[in-house]
Amino acid sequence: GDLARFRTGGWLELLGRLDFQVKVRGVRIELGEIVAALERHEAVREAVVAAKRGPEGPPRLVAYVVPREGREREADPARLADFLRARLPEPMVPSAWMTLEKLPLTPNGKVDRRALPDPEPGAGLAGSGTPYVEPSTALERVVAGIWRDFLPVEQIGARDNFFALGGHSLLATQVVSRLRTLLPVEVPLRTMLERPTVAGLAAAIDAMGRAEAIDMDEVAETILLLNEMSEEDVQRMLAERAETAEEIEEINAEV
Repeated sequence: GDLARFRTGGWLELLGRLDFQVKVRGVRIELGEIVAALERHEAVREAVVAAKRGPEGPPRLVAYVVPREGREREADPARLADFLRARLPEPMVPSAWMTLEKLPLTPNGKVDRRALPDPEPGAGLAGSGTPYVEPSTALERVVAGIWRDFLPVEQIGARDNFFALGGHSLLATQVVSRLRTLLPVEVPLRTMLERPTVAGLAAAIDAMGRAEAIDMDEVAETILLLNEMSEEDVQRMLAERAETAEEIEEINAEV
């Protein structure tokens, strides 16, 4: 399905696909399937999905939606993303969304994909339609802080969905690796995939801690405290704790 041509110097130049199949983060995706699912939504008049390479990294799926007149609120990105998640695998749900008054057309009446605008980095994300709810626990704040290290988003709320904010399976693996490094529990990747909101993931981690008699919020408070301290302060605190531990050992030895 690829289109290519031989150059005079013997080089083979790849020009792209003959169809609308794309490869995003290692997954082959038929864009037409996403468009067909989107246009089944009652508030969508027209839609187009494209794979766009942004300055923040690899190509991502961008949905361009023309809502039906008077139904713009029903066609907001968060609702449409949830609509697709109920019908398509997560990799096929666009991470960026743009609402247009009309789709750009070529002189022969077909959608002019080259004229589709590029979304601004971090803007138009499906999660942006979710009302912001501030993380309420120390563990939620730790999870949100880790996500900010991997996502092109400054403000992440308790209800925000990792994949709706532009995350994908590779980033999820890196997030889980960071969580395992910081927390005294083994967080499975499956948990991240099944509980992709800040609040949901934090609740799952808290349950793991309770099963092992660990106060995860206390652990999270310590992590937040360490994040606010300078490296010198951390080293000083560790040295003080080491001295205290030696004193306790001495007392125990005397007893």
